[in-house]
Amino acid sequence: MPPRKRGRTGREAAAAPEDDGRDHISALPDDALEHILSFIPALDAARTCVLARRWRHIWKSTKSLRIVTPGSIQDIKEFVDHLLLIRAGSPVDTFELRTQEGMSIEDNARVNLWIRHALACKACVLQFEIFGSTTWLKLKDIHLLFASQYLTRLDFAYVQFRDCFLNFSSCPALQDLQGVVAKRISSQSLKRLSIADCNSIWTLRTCIHAPNLISLCLDETFHRAPVLEKMPSLVEAVVTIRECNSDICTRTTSQGCNVLECKGCYGIEGDTSCVLLQGLYTVKNMALVALSNPFISRRDLKHYP
Repeated sequence: MPPRKRGRTGREAAAAPEDDGRDHISALPDDALEHILSFIPALDAARTCVLARRWRHIWKSTKSLRIVTPGSIQDIKEFVDHLLLIRAGSPVDTFELRTQEGMSIEDNARVNLWIRHALACKACVLQFEIFGSTTWLKLKDIHLLFASQYLTRLDFAYVQFRDCFLNFSSCPALQDLQGVVAKRISSQSLKRLSIADCNSIWTLRTCIHAPNLISLCLDETFHRAPVLEKMPSLVEAVVTIRECNSDICTRTTSQGCNVLECKGCYGIEGDTSCVLLQGLYTVKNMALVALSNPFISRRDLKHYP
């Protein structure tokens, strides 16, 4: 006869977790469930409506809208339109849009409407990554679009601003900006700026005016190195100039020439002053790397030794 199993002592039974089959997640208050759902893609959050009667409407009030798809804008446009409609203007903290197969030109107007809706709902964070597309998102009426007292962070990838003047004076709470190349970027409130793998053009330099910036990261395939205006509060900076195709003097490899017809030295009207170093001279910690062409760094040293 096999030995009898020893029963649990009182102390062991008290220490053992109870498995009563109850749904402990559903026992949480609605605010906690909305917070949990805000971390998952909006489509997955919507699917929770079939779990039980109580879950039918919780997903509609999450504070974050994360529109994530392995496809394109075409695949999700009806879902997003319906989602924004049934939310009826409920406040949102974060609006995120990520695709892997990009967008078409016809989608541009619709995505602009989504952004306007998010800002009207007092969004604090906007994140856009339109991967897998030859068509870049073009934002319309930018001076009206980014006029929000609530906006604190903007993250962009494959969004076109190249010939725009981005004046964020109407965004007094903006502190983080990522992935933007424009004709000029201006913000008094900006604290952290990061630009990597963005689209720029050879006929101008991106001018950055952010006097209260404390952290700067430029890791960019620039056609022209950017102009950094004075940043007296800058604490740390990482500036990597990988391939300044239009900042190469074709007549010399040192500090440039005196030939006015040289597009590398004189391709931009009035472009004779310091470019990078005037914004970096007070920085506490800095890494400045020119991987392919030291021309612009040498030219800067002539103006800012």
